[in-house]
Amino acid sequence: MTKIICRLTPEIDTKRTKRTGLKFEHWQPRPDHLPSGGDCAVRSACWATGEKYQDVFAELQERTNRAKRRNYPILKHGTPLSAIRSFYEARGWSWVPVEGQFKTTEKDYGGGLRGRITRRVNVLLKAENLPKKTCVAVTTRHAVAVEDHVVLDSYDSRGDRSCILEGYFVKKDN
Repeated sequence: MTKIICRLTPEIDTKRTKRTGLKFEHWQPRPDHLPSGGDCAVRSACWATGEKYQDVFAELQERTNRAKRRNYPILKHGTPLSAIRSFYEARGWSWVPVEGQFKTTEKDYGGGLRGRITRRVNVLLKAENLPKKTCVAVTTRHAVAVEDHVVLDSYDSRGDRSCILEGYFVKKDN
């Protein structure tokens, strides 16, 4: 079976870099014999901590099974944030949640009726919302290593549309 690697055209890369302020660099620590998918937390942790893929995978699988209280294969279902969080906290990293500002809009319903709607604006995966040092950004369904505003992943996870940033892990300063 041949492996097809998708290369970005310069136009797509430029467009995504301009929209997010983040550059992309291909990085794949996963061994070739493992299926792809579901291991984004493992890949990003390998970059952030410098540990081997197999060791990180085994520990995150164990933490996931403990959190779910059953066998829960992360290659099939992904890694829950509670398992990722305990992994990083054990290594001296801290979780920084991001929350957007509240925005109030007025709506005219006609007949002299007006209403106000207040809601929180989502924070997006952009360079301005991340620290300049090494961190692991967690979006709604993905975890990715970011160093000096360069996304390090096995595919361009910046995407064609903006991703919602839930928070990020950063190494505590000693």
